Amino acid sequence: MENRFKHLPLIRILLLLSIPVYIFLSMKAPVRSTPGPILFRAVAFVAIAEAGLGFFLRARLISATESAWQEQPKSKPALAHWFNANIVPWALCLSVAMYGIILRYVGYPFRSVTPFFLAGILLMLCFPPRRPEQAP
Repeated sequence: MENRFKHLPLIRILLLLSIPVYIFLSMKAPVRSTPGPILFRAVAFVAIAEAGLGFFLRARLISATESAWQEQPKSKPALAHWFNANIVPWALCLSVAMYGIILRYVGYPFRSVTPFFLAGILLMLCFPPRRPEQAP
């Protein structure tokens, strides 16, 4: 079980390091004509909704896993739920950054998609791995 605890920070770091790769790839994107603003606004709306969903799911999943953990400490299903509760919000954060690279390849300028990359990084930093609380 302690092995799982050690893997989460590494997973988070690797996911964080993928965002600079997205930034590099978006800088190398071919220049195209900029599409209309409706696509950008729609993707921005989805990214904001996913950020909110990340906070909601994190709070909801972590509290559910902590109660299961206190009932049955060190059980494999409780550990699996706790592991997933940490990774699901990270996947949402990474998708926000992924929207930036998608918009860049569609044709938006780099400075327009930079907020997606920054939001992905900041969101990842908002969700550090948390160990389940042990009952006293």
